[in-house]
Amino acid sequence: MNILITNNEMDSYTGTTVYVKELAISLINKGENVQIYSRHVGEIGLEIRKKGIIITDSLKDITFAPDIIHAHHNTTTFDVLFFFRDTPVIFWIHDRLTPLDYPPLHKNIVKYVAVDYNCKERYSADCGFLPSDTEVIYNWVNLKRFALKEKYHRHPLKALVFSNYANNKNYLTNIQEACEKCGLDLEVIGQGSGNQKRDPELYLMHYDIIFAKAKAAMESMATGAGVIVCDFQGLAGFVTSDKLSHYRKFNFGMKLMDRQITKENLIKEIKKYDIDDILEVSKTVRSEIDMDHIIDKIHCLYIDCITYYKNGNRGKYTFSIKNFLTVKTKTFYISKKQYLFYNFNSLFVFLHKLKKFFGI
Repeated sequence: MNILITNNEMDSYTGTTVYVKELAISLINKGENVQIYSRHVGEIGLEIRKKGIIITDSLKDITFAPDIIHAHHNTTTFDVLFFFRDTPVIFWIHDRLTPLDYPPLHKNIVKYVAVDYNCKERYSADCGFLPSDTEVIYNWVNLKRFALKEKYHRHPLKALVFSNYANNKNYLTNIQEACEKCGLDLEVIGQGSGNQKRDPELYLMHYDIIFAKAKAAMESMATGAGVIVCDFQGLAGFVTSDKLSHYRKFNFGMKLMDRQITKENLIKEIKKYDIDDILEVSKTVRSEIDMDHIIDKIHCLYIDCITYYKNGNRGKYTFSIKNFLTVKTKTFYISKKQYLFYNFNSLFVFLHKLKKFFGI
């Protein structure tokens, strides 16, 4: 099977770039042919290329006729729809708010998928999709990377903020004050704090409580840590066994964060630490989020969509100029900002080094 995956950029370590990397490698290990198209091939794209996978910013460089296209982001989705005019496409929403995930309409998109029920609502709320016309396939965790830790504490000693957004100008200060009040040593991993880690699996097992959301929260639970779901958007709370199913439904994300992330609210959540319940949560999570199991499900979806398309069927939602212009309008700022950054950033860096060399 020839599978083409798209993503708007493959430079920064974000949810979709890591998703694409893990998906591509897993599919190749299954014996499939996989190539990746992205408008911007950066750091993570080069990592993928080193593994022998073709990743390109030009569709002319794709060396096969794809049987199926796994599409992220409306920008690259329209690119492939106009280039490969007779190929079935599956469009994925990973984010409830980003303009890049506003769903494009086209008859060759035979399946619309969301990673949780919050993203599923975007289809109906923004574009009038019927709920029955979209499907949810949850996100995963690579359990081979994120192993279950061996040492546990009856009472929490160390805490971690695991987020690319946390910094001293936002909610991080409240977490610091709450942890100090509760006698917890606190550390931070993420881009916003200047302490980004490419291998978080080596660090998560050393903490009793981790403040995180979405996939970072899932990875943390998989290691056996107690997780408090929060971010700059607000506070959800401690993931306990009675809340797990509901939190999973909404990807441990923004839909759940409906309380203010104050010092007082955080202290209340920290005091919910219960190692027996944490281990129960971790056991359940690890049984449900295994990457291999979920990618098997995606692989079956590819086969079903290819068969559906070969039988002459097409998607229900056909191309419209209004939808196309809406996508272009919504993504205009992002596209221009990325174009300027990726095309001129290297020039700015060179000029800065030149000025420094000559002492200007």
